[in-house]
Amino acid sequence: MHILITGHTGFKGSWLTLMLKELGHQVSGYSLGFEKNSLYSLVSLHDEMSNERLEDILNFKEFSNFAAKTNPDVFIHFAAQSLVRESYRNPFETLDVNVGGTSNFLKVVREVNSDAVCLVITTDKVYLDLGREEEFSEGDPLLGSEPYGQSKAIADLLSQYWMKNQLLNRIAIARAGNVIGGGDISPERLMPELIQSYSLGKEPTLRFPNAVRPWQHVLDCLNGYLTIIKHLTSGGKSDIWNIGPDSTSHVSVQWVQEQTASLFGKERNMRLDSAPEFPETGFLALNSEKIRTELGWSNKYNLETSISETVSWHLKVQGGEAPKEVSINQIQKFLSFGL
Repeated sequence: MHILITGHTGFKGSWLTLMLKELGHQVSGYSLGFEKNSLYSLVSLHDEMSNERLEDILNFKEFSNFAAKTNPDVFIHFAAQSLVRESYRNPFETLDVNVGGTSNFLKVVREVNSDAVCLVITTDKVYLDLGREEEFSEGDPLLGSEPYGQSKAIADLLSQYWMKNQLLNRIAIARAGNVIGGGDISPERLMPELIQSYSLGKEPTLRFPNAVRPWQHVLDCLNGYLTIIKHLTSGGKSDIWNIGPDSTSHVSVQWVQEQTASLFGKERNMRLDSAPEFPETGFLALNSEKIRTELGWSNKYNLETSISETVSWHLKVQGGEAPKEVSINQIQKFLSFGL
């Protein structure tokens, strides 16, 4: 298949591109740009692309022309401002990109090929937080607790409108939570903070050590996306899907920090940010029974393996191994368990 990914230079987009290439697919990418030390840059992902355009998703004309030129079988929409704390600082820009970008994406897919498979990636943060320690299911109300979650909730609802009114014939929405893996350099995310701190011999600073999240390895999450795409290409119905680990991986920030410290051979000490700049939800977890039951998807890695694979990637790269080789080896190992 030929697959077009928006936001292919991001963390998930880069891993997905490498994974798709290992599976024998053709990949094109449309993204605003890339950071110098990003996974995209480290693995020279430009060399893997069939077609590529570094341009703003809000530029409808450029994206439309690029999509028409590549004419893919599958469209996957990652492009977004994806950082919660950044959304507090720049809420209007976040809304523009996440809502306007999704609107452009949907319109372009319809314009180029309304029968193409279309997967819109949103987030677990779209759900209305009622302050309960319960997993969210696909039918729960959406709202979001901060500018990022709210912008993605609007993008999700917009995509649902297109789905319900059959403006696209094969469309799905995927909601996933906190993913970890090698090569993530996103500021203010937990694993990049831990890895940088331990690599420099420092104690990490945690803002909300008791906050609980549905931690998942990036390859497990991406396998969920591919499972949904397979469902659509096989004639399955358009739908909404949660993709998250089971409850054994619903653990606190501090638990992840302590596991990571052990793998680096460091003390489990940490510093507490006594005055965090912005609030965060205390408990966030997904009920993914639907995709497990109906599509047969499940995580290949438990949380301990997910953390160890993440740390292993960084230790090998810090030790001089080529990031692309390390990444492909991890993908091949994951694929050996089957899809």
